[in-house]
Amino acid sequence: ASAAATAESAAERLRSWAGEPEGAAARLLGAVEAWMLRPTEETKAEFMKRDWIARIAEGPRPLIVVQMAGAKAATSSGVASRPTEEYAQAVRAWASSPAAADAPWGKGIARKCVVFVVSDGDEALVAMRKLLEGKEAGPCHFTVTGLQGHWAHHHTKEGWPGKLHNQDGRWAALDILFDIDVLARADALLATASSPIARL
Repeated sequence: ASAAATAESAAERLRSWAGEPEGAAARLLGAVEAWMLRPTEETKAEFMKRDWIARIAEGPRPLIVVQMAGAKAATSSGVASRPTEEYAQAVRAWASSPAAADAPWGKGIARKCVVFVVSDGDEALVAMRKLLEGKEAGPCHFTVTGLQGHWAHHHTKEGWPGKLHNQDGRWAALDILFDIDVLARADALLATASSPIARL
């Protein structure tokens, strides 16, 4: 009876808030979404592992995230992926822009800038490292990182279209959630508009 009364009280409060101005309803919806989608302690621990493996755990700023559509995405969508060099050029252009120079990490002094690569395969990280690792542009001295191999189940042939199940499917989902988390932390995000992850 006590649980039913509590549930009814909560429902009544939701109904009363829903009748308030639009701004209040939007804030309520945001709070409910944040609660429903909150990460568990286990998920937070997995994110911390990936932060450390990708060398971005409390690392230097800026964090530049490049979300690239690879071969698997191109096959499933029918849209050709852009050359890695175009993404690298965009990263260099951003690092040389007034926005980067005026930021707290700028000041015209070369410093470590982390480029995190998000894609549907390990090859994107390998290609970007060849183009940017150790190079400089503006105040940035680039280091390129990302997840691959065992820590990127969603890069596999079965993982990308969501065909993994049980424990493997769970790991693939965690890897994708981590990519989204990193995108949300980016100081600069270079991505494809066709990607639902980038739009999110």
